[in-house]
Amino acid sequence: MKIEKILCPIDFSKFNEAANELACELALANEARIVYLAVADQDGDYAYAIQRIKNQALKRLMEYKPTIDEVPFTHDVCVSPFTGRSIVEFAHQNEIDLIVLATHGRTGLRRILMGSVAEYVVREAGCAVLTVKPQNKAAKTQQTSADPVTARNE
Repeated sequence: MKIEKILCPIDFSKFNEAANELACELALANEARIVYLAVADQDGDYAYAIQRIKNQALKRLMEYKPTIDEVPFTHDVCVSPFTGRSIVEFAHQNEIDLIVLATHGRTGLRRILMGSVAEYVVREAGCAVLTVKPQNKAAKTQQTSADPVTARNE
């Protein structure tokens, strides 16, 4: 399998660190480019509101870069209330070879209510998808302290 473009969706959480590190290692080994994508939630139907949302997300996204200096990368933002669908469509439209996606490790009621972006992407993407579980304690602490439902179910 030739890997030239790796999509690394970013949701601005600590969970993205492990996915970014792995995406960088794979990009370096395959001489591939990473595309960081943020899917900003749409909070208005007007063009100016959508552009404002895109600009805010792009400003935050510009902070993401490869952990390895030699890896080429780009940033992109789309605005949609459907994160999983947007990731899959972006991957298809941009001929992405591999998606490296962080999972949040949600369980119980929180997962049922929110659904799983990672599950949707794995099921619907036309390219390979590599999911990365949160490994560091800081990420798990952030999740459980902010999410009492998940904390009870872990």
